[in-house]
Amino acid sequence: MSSTASPVPQPPLWKEALGAIRTNFAPGLVLWVIASAVVFAYYAVPSSKDAFAVVAGWKAQGGFLFSIVSTGLFAGVIPFLFLWARRTTRGGLTWGTFVFMTLFWAYRGLEIDAFYRLQGLVFGNEPTLGAVAAKVACDMFLYNVIWAANLQLLLYHWKNSGFRATAFRGFPWREYGVRRWPVALVSTWVVWLPVVTLTYSLPANLQIPLFNLAACFWSLVMATLTGKKPLPGDA
Repeated sequence: MSSTASPVPQPPLWKEALGAIRTNFAPGLVLWVIASAVVFAYYAVPSSKDAFAVVAGWKAQGGFLFSIVSTGLFAGVIPFLFLWARRTTRGGLTWGTFVFMTLFWAYRGLEIDAFYRLQGLVFGNEPTLGAVAAKVACDMFLYNVIWAANLQLLLYHWKNSGFRATAFRGFPWREYGVRRWPVALVSTWVVWLPVVTLTYSLPANLQIPLFNLAACFWSLVMATLTGKKPLPGDA
């Protein structure tokens, strides 16, 4: 008589979400400190005004090109070099990983700059309480839910599958939709709500530079966590 092994029971969704929050809490705390320090310096340290004016001038003159290059550098190139320099994280890195991280984050710089500009047209560029609250809500609960979280999760799945053309053949879309995507959203909200709030409290030409600082650290976290815990269906 043959026996079929029963599937391993999955933990309740709330436990998986809580585990993701715990995993990301320490990195999130670092992001909050970085963002808070930048915003505090801008509003409370008069001697920092000249430095902020220089950075804002770079963004104003460079436009979308500044966002593409700076985000690709801070969230793609620098994290890759950091991972490559460490013996414990160098093994899984390839030139394909370098190209992916650089191009993915360069594109995100373009996309996020366009999204910030659109929000400025809709809600205004003055960092009033109402405008900041509206931008945060639109960012976290529309943009991330509909587009950004899915884009990042699925493209990192493709990367972790070795950039195979068949990476999504047999992909468990139902499991992704009812488990991995909601868990990723919850952990994203917990980590990024304070960071996004602080970002929108700055003038428009300083928002992308602050995002770049946060994304540099977050890219390291994503590269490490997705490498250890692949999406359903990863090879």
